[in-house]
Amino acid sequence: MLRVSSQSPVSPTAPHARWATDIRTGEAQHLRYLDALLHGEPVSRRLENSQLARAELLTVYMPDYIDSQTTLDLDDQIEMFNNASAFRRCLFVDWYAISDYGEAGYVGINRLLRDYPEGTFDNAVVVQLTRALMHQIMVEKANNTHHCDEMLYRGEIRKLADMLEIEEGTNITFHAFTSASGSDHVAHSFRAELEYLKPDEINVLYEIERTTVLAGPNITDLLRDGEEEVVFLPFSRFTVTDVAYSEATRSMTIGLRTCDVDMHEWDQQLASLF
Repeated sequence: MLRVSSQSPVSPTAPHARWATDIRTGEAQHLRYLDALLHGEPVSRRLENSQLARAELLTVYMPDYIDSQTTLDLDDQIEMFNNASAFRRCLFVDWYAISDYGEAGYVGINRLLRDYPEGTFDNAVVVQLTRALMHQIMVEKANNTHHCDEMLYRGEIRKLADMLEIEEGTNITFHAFTSASGSDHVAHSFRAELEYLKPDEINVLYEIERTTVLAGPNITDLLRDGEEEVVFLPFSRFTVTDVAYSEATRSMTIGLRTCDVDMHEWDQQLASLF
């Protein structure tokens, strides 16, 4: 699980800051989702100006991160947040965290995350993204069920030596945030033509059966970007259902199925982010 050591208080100028300002940021966010889901009301509200948006972001992010370390334009994100009516199902800070990951932030976030063992990482950017994804899981589960049956695809270029130990019937874990798409064409775009592979590299296609929303939410339902994307939480476990390798094409196809997620453990993981 990801743990956060401390959080800043909620800004009194942020949307829905009716929670007492001595409540930690993560807890205040979570209470807002619980309240909205319980009463069937929007999680947030339409943003009228960038000052409100920035105030909400500053409850989590340092100013330098907003101004220099992300590729996101704040005014553009406000417009997209409003146009997609995303306020009905998320806080703006959650929209920002997920959009930041999708644009380019995933490279740096996952690089940092891989350097830390499970249960010890407390970087605010990683914690906020995890909270955002888990809150979207709550929304998806409330609107539907935590059971689902969906095929997803993920393409990678990997070293052959790293993949040879994967066997059918075993479980594997991705230690980083892991994206997959409902479109196999998107997955294939992350692989390389044979002539461009290095001698020790192969193309890998994961065919993932998503059987529970608790492993990760469909963020396209939120962003409305048409990419059919699901982001699995760090340390999600999968059962290997099939492995096929072609030496001629230097490609491997791996069938995966999400492992069952214990609801109590999932709740504990979310609580650890407050």
